[in-house]
Amino acid sequence: MKKYKIYYQENQKIKSQNILTNNLENENLPKNIIKIKEIKKFDYKNLQLFLKPNEEQIIELFIQLSIMLESNILLADAVKILIKSIKNSYLLELLKSMNSALQNGKPIFEALKKYENDLDPIIIPFFRIFEKNGNIKSVMSALSTLLKIKMKNKKDLKASLRYPLVVLVTFVFALSLIFSFVVPKFENIFLQYQMQLPLATIILLETKNFFLNYFFYLLLFVVILYLFLKYIINHYKALFYLRDKIIIKYLPIIGTLSKTYELYNFFVALNILLKSKYEFHLCLENASILIKNKYLLDKISSINKYLKNGKSIADAFEATQLFDELVISLIRSGEAGSTIDICIQRLQVMYEKKFDKKIKTLTSFIEPIFFILISSLILWIMLAIFTPIWNMSEMLNI
Repeated sequence: MKKYKIYYQENQKIKSQNILTNNLENENLPKNIIKIKEIKKFDYKNLQLFLKPNEEQIIELFIQLSIMLESNILLADAVKILIKSIKNSYLLELLKSMNSALQNGKPIFEALKKYENDLDPIIIPFFRIFEKNGNIKSVMSALSTLLKIKMKNKKDLKASLRYPLVVLVTFVFALSLIFSFVVPKFENIFLQYQMQLPLATIILLETKNFFLNYFFYLLLFVVILYLFLKYIINHYKALFYLRDKIIIKYLPIIGTLSKTYELYNFFVALNILLKSKYEFHLCLENASILIKNKYLLDKISSINKYLKNGKSIADAFEATQLFDELVISLIRSGEAGSTIDICIQRLQVMYEKKFDKKIKTLTSFIEPIFFILISSLILWIMLAIFTPIWNMSEMLNI
């Protein structure tokens, strides 16, 4: 069924009438029709064409680009094909910027800089590597692999967090109801009988008072503190470096995960550049582009300094104190046998497996940790409320 608006003249006035029909010819239309306009239903899918795509849609775009390059389609042609097939206005604008850069002989990474806030942090550095070594197929293949792994890990992490977060939100909501309506009634009973309260009950009552009186102030303080620290860190490079150092050295789970992922990216880029037959120190310098953590970047950058001072590759890597004995042994054997490129390829695979294992380990621990935490809180609340009641019943029996 289609909806039409009929404009017609009657008694020297312009009037309109809406008609819902499959065929206008079968309808009894008014006389003196001036215009017939079809009223199209609003399609929410069309709204998506003008909205910014999510991270997954952007990643899919670059994966498609990599697949086309693997089919021996030139980069310029691949971009033009995607321009014709992509409907989202934001992605279309991004592709047109890439196409314009290719047409004018400008670096693609420069054209992508204005989209930097929406792109994955590793995308622009990979295009910088392409400008250095000129092998777009291998660069895009590696980028595609990394993006797929990152997307898969994010999905796995979200899936493992979904249930604990639902439980946590439900628990917080229930806790707020308990503090607002249940605990105050028991508190009045305890005060009325002037009982000697156990420590768990005293802590619960104090927590309740703090929650009801200062919760919103505390929340506001945390938000303001977060925004303030974020502003300070982003505007002072020394603090930026300090933050990254604390993450890597003093946060056992997040730090190890971040370090493994950064070094995996580094070895991926290093492997690509070595396959292009660049000198090792140039490969090292360009591969460090992918490292976002300033503390790690400083350590990796120092490798070239050690090499210039006459140290071997293995000794230079060892001096950073970032790599374990297995990594150093592999590099040392690769250097001795003039197979450093094969060694780096193995390290890439090793760090990929290591990162994947750490993600799986983290996700496997999240759910039981949440369960133990929430169960402990529920047990504490039950003991805090019912222990005085049991004591009271014993006193009354006496």
